[in-house]
Amino acid sequence: MKFDTAIIFAGGKSSRMGRDKALLPFGGYDTLTEYQYRRLSKIFNRVYISTKNDKFNFNGQFLIHLDWIRLIILSSQFIGNYYSHYLGRFRIVDWRVI
Repeated sequence: MKFDTAIIFAGGKSSRMGRDKALLPFGGYDTLTEYQYRRLSKIFNRVYISTKNDKFNFNGQFLIHLDWIRLIILSSQFIGNYYSHYLGRFRIVDWRVI
């Protein structure tokens, strides 16, 4: 059984690292983000990568514009709050944050 959707947030500045850690090689892949994407794709039906610009050189599902993420997060919070308040005794709302 696979979970529904995962979003990898890869749009940070990495100011403490001095360079973009999402672009560092990791686990035999060109980037840490590609490693995460490939691993999560095995357990989620859909995996999206949220980023501020097009900086990756592998095929994936990218959410480049920040407004899409805001819309998804606000929609998820509304739906989650609605279910837990009105339908909480009938359904379990299960959130996974990675």
